[in-house]
Amino acid sequence: MEKLLLKTTVALLVLSGLVSCSKENSQDDPTILPMDYTLAENWYNLPSDCSHEIDVFYLYPTSANPACTEIIAPVDDYMKIQAKNNYLKGPVGMEDFANVFAPYYRQVSGVGILTCSTPEDLTALDRAKEPWADVKAALDLFFTKYNSGRPFILASHSQGSSMMKIVLSEYMTKHPDYYKRMIAAYTLGFRFNKEWIEANPHLKMATGELDTGVIITFEAEGPNNDPCFPILGGTLSINPLNWKTDDTPARVELNLGSVEVASGVQTPVPGKADATIDLVRGSIIVTTSTEYLPEIMGFGRRSFHLSDFSLFYENIRQNAKKRASVFLGHDPK
Repeated sequence: MEKLLLKTTVALLVLSGLVSCSKENSQDDPTILPMDYTLAENWYNLPSDCSHEIDVFYLYPTSANPACTEIIAPVDDYMKIQAKNNYLKGPVGMEDFANVFAPYYRQVSGVGILTCSTPEDLTALDRAKEPWADVKAALDLFFTKYNSGRPFILASHSQGSSMMKIVLSEYMTKHPDYYKRMIAAYTLGFRFNKEWIEANPHLKMATGELDTGVIITFEAEGPNNDPCFPILGGTLSINPLNWKTDDTPARVELNLGSVEVASGVQTPVPGKADATIDLVRGSIIVTTSTEYLPEIMGFGRRSFHLSDFSLFYENIRQNAKKRASVFLGHDPK
């Protein structure tokens, strides 16, 4: 386990970013103040014209710099660059039918992740410190100022999905009026297991292509991968190509399109990935690509963690649009 955690830390440090860090504080410490989300500069994406019928609220994955030596990493230029690249891997595709809101937020750094033995430990650390203070403040302003009662989709990846577990289990419990307008939550790259769902009976996992008010999640990896920190012990998933929860294989021909992102530029490419659920791990097994993360990254020798959104870009985009249409009472074309 220590080896896995060390690899995981290296992974998230290399994938992520931030040069300086905040002080280590408890969320109950009054010195923890959230970022000011009345300032447009504290949003990666803040629509000026909300012309669509629905909104999307998006949280990006870990983006902390390897040079960060503190528990909590602040928002700096490096994080902003990473946020842009990750936005282009998925949520940008929803802009043609939704008003997409994406706040910057402080995150647990790789050093902080090293203290975590399970995904739930990371969520607890997120909850206790600055990340949740920021996300909660952004949500409060989103719902009171920007949302105007529209139905909405939640979207996230990796540590962003760790944060979304708190949003779903805690924030939505306190705000049932908001929750009843949730079309779906696309929370990729993090563990949502049976025990967590049982502890949150107001929530439900997606079981098909068009159900609403549900959680859609998965982690992509190759066959016979090593232990993978975000889903240690297994997770619940749905197949993004055939929208089934069993192990029915979905051939690559069902993949409507992937994207590649480099240096802030998105390039559409033909669908790269097939998909079959491993019912033990809960992950999505991809056999048509070998573009794995380097082994040192800590998610196993055959991980597609960074590509959870981008491998299935067009299928996720079209599915979100269809679920929104069903929620609004329209024909899901």
